[in-house]
Parts: sequence; C-alpha cells; structure tokens
Amino acid sequence: MEIIVPLQVKVCLPEDEIVPIENLVLMLKNLKIEANVLEKIINLANDEIVTKLCGEKYTKKSGNESYVRAGTSERKSITSVGQLNIKVNRVKDISHNRIIKPVLETIRFAGKQKYQPDIVMMSVDFAQKMSYRDTVEELTIVIPVVPSRMTINKQVMEFGESIEINPENASMQVAMADGTKSHSQEPGIKQNDINIMIGVEDGGKLLLGVTVNQSWKALADQLETNETLSEIAVIVSDGEVRQEKL
Repeated sequence: MEIIVPLQVKVCLPEDEIVPIENLVLMLKNLKIEANVLEKIINLANDEIVTKLCGEKYTKKSGNESYVRAGTSERKSITSVGQLNIKVNRVKDISHNRIIKPVLETIRFAGKQKYQPDIVMMSVDFAQKMSYRDTVEELTIVIPVVPSRMTINKQVMEFGESIEINPENASMQVAMADGTKSHSQEPGIKQNDINIMIGVEDGGKLLLGVTVNQSWKALADQLETNETLSEIAVIVSDGEVRQEKL
C-alpha cells in the first residue's frame, strides 16, 4: 500500500527585514505539519483498506459480499508530534458475524490508551533521570502535548511491570548495575537507596535483582543464591560507591 500526501505550505516573509531562523522554526512547529501529515497518512490508509474490503462508498453491492461498512468512529491519540484526530471505519465481517476496524489491524496503537508508545518511552526515560516535576518541564520543550505528573508516574509503573523478572539459574554473561536515590514517604527517611542489576542477552533486557536500602553485597548474595550470573560474567557499571565488591 502506497500513501501519497500532497502538502502545500504558505509562508510569508517580510521584504524589508531580516527573519531569524528560530522564528521560522517556531512558525513551522505552530503549523503542526508533522501531526497533520501523520493524521492524513492514517486517514488515507483507512480509506484505502476499507475500499478494498467493501468497495467504493455509496455503491450498491450484491448480498454475497464478505464485508460491509458499519459506520465510523473518531479516535484521538497523542504522539510525540502532537494529537491526532483519526477517522476509523467499522466493517462488518459477515462470514464471522463480527465488527472489525481494519486500519487498526494494519497500524498498531497502544490499545485504548491516549498516549502512544513514543511519548511513553520518552516520559519514562526522562523520569529515570529527574523528578516528575522536572520531567514535565523538560518534555514541554521537545513535544507539543505533555502528560501530567500522575500519568507519567503510571507509565513508569506499567513499564516496570513489563520487564521480565529474573528466573533462577539464568546464567547471564553480561549485566548492568546501577544505583539511584528516590524520595521516601516513610517517617524519618528522606531518601531510599535503590540498587538494581539488569541482564543483557540477545538485545533483550532482564531484571536480575533489586534491593532498597541494602548494600551491594546483599544484592550480590541474592544473585549468587539464585545462580543468576554465569561463573564468568561481565558487569558494566559507573562509579558506584559501595563498601563490598560484587
């Protein structure tokens, strides 16, 4: 399937003054060209797919057709280029007596979630390096629609749950170790010390172990008990301050 999106952009430049390049950049951002193009691509794909299944719109067809149009719905999704307002055709699959949305079987969205994976990954990445408040402020610079702090927190938790937890006897040969601090809600404790180790294998990542307010040796003992690392393993880490060696 080949989608062609004709694009015309009208720009008026003053003849008697110099225009800073940053003004042009801001103007193009305000035009939301990327979001408009992406929206048109998806809508045109929707039309083409449905036409192939059901024929041209408003044409009379015999009663032996496998698919018939069954109305439309609108879907609003937010990506890193902005909010998309997408027209989604519903089609009745007569042979299986079900309603389908063909374009969503060709272009995958994050279920019914409003924020799509590109924003989620960016939010999670920023949140690992700074507070949620700062994450929102930094995201405002790079994307037009920014999730709230509560939404980012939910995204971080869901992302963490998607990481596979270490099985015993994993025998990982390569691992990454890192420590961080997080705000604590426990009385008398301002910050929690978090140590974490992630295994790397065939391009994938596996959570090997994590401890809170414990020494690196506690994590090392945990990994040794579960026989998580192979006898000869490479551990990559930055300058973590620790009393015991792994």
